Amino acid sequence: MKKRTKNLTLVSLFITAVTAVLLVPGLPWSARCRHFARKLITRADMTVAAWEGTPAELISLRGKVVRKKEALSGAELEVLDSISGWAGLSDERGVFSVRDVAWYPGAGYRLVVTANDYQSRTVNLRSPTTRPPGGALDLGDLDFDSGCRVDLATLPGRNSITPIAYDKNNAPYYRALFDELTEARIGDEERLGAISRYVAERLIPGPAEEESRSRRGIDCVSPREVLEHGSHYCGQLAVALATLAEAGNYRARVLDLIDRAERPSTHMVAEVFYGDRWHLYDPFLEGAAGIRNGRVASYRELRLDADLTSGKPVREHLPGSGHGANWIADLYRSGLHHYYYVKR
Repeated sequence: MKKRTKNLTLVSLFITAVTAVLLVPGLPWSARCRHFARKLITRADMTVAAWEGTPAELISLRGKVVRKKEALSGAELEVLDSISGWAGLSDERGVFSVRDVAWYPGAGYRLVVTANDYQSRTVNLRSPTTRPPGGALDLGDLDFDSGCRVDLATLPGRNSITPIAYDKNNAPYYRALFDELTEARIGDEERLGAISRYVAERLIPGPAEEESRSRRGIDCVSPREVLEHGSHYCGQLAVALATLAEAGNYRARVLDLIDRAERPSTHMVAEVFYGDRWHLYDPFLEGAAGIRNGRVASYRELRLDADLTSGKPVREHLPGSGHGANWIADLYRSGLHHYYYVKR
């Protein structure tokens, strides 16, 4: 009996030692191990909640992010391991919303708040034991400086970003087309303007035929096919634009945007990085979505001033059909988005 007890003690000590080595902060694998452990605990909590008659459901988080008691505008917020993958940008008053996160009694959230390219923090939150009224949990004021500093590049659980593989099989075609379109252009803005106008001409106007709806996904056809034959779909055109930009050695990403409606409108656009900032292009607006101070505006700038899109001609396309004249501006006013990064 004593021998058995001794063996059990040794096994327990061994498991404790291994766990400590895996989870101790600072080691290369510790962050991912802690993240994996948190996911296991969350799944167990959700299972118990379902057994007790309160299965998980989707809610929105909303609040105001501040720094030194001042509103932090244009801050990006996302919930790690979010089921939906939506993120949000705060408005000029610091107010934000992040939709479609899982709620169950006592659910925990790790909210990532990014003030700029160099400063990000996490805030740990706990949901109430009763469902928030209206399906929206009001977090009140969140102090950015009270959060824990994190490095986004090594932070696991960021579901607001999806990678898109660069179409290497057609790389020579994209590079040749990029060179042809930009041969007589001077400067980044002229080059990207030429590319954006070219992609805008690939739009097949009007609603798509019923038999084509199965091809509306952004990865259903290659960007080359879109560039050669056109497309009804904003996502495919945005990926084609981003692919051409990447062929010219620009960083590019695609944004999936939704508004705040119960049955939200959706739209996809492309952003290209040059001159130390992002610039947003929309083939359905025949170029830049907005101009600010004589330059192509970024998504963040459009979030803070959606009126920059006013007066832009919006051509008919599937997700916009049946919506009001301001539906493009409403997409930017919501601040809700998901990123697709082109990876070469």
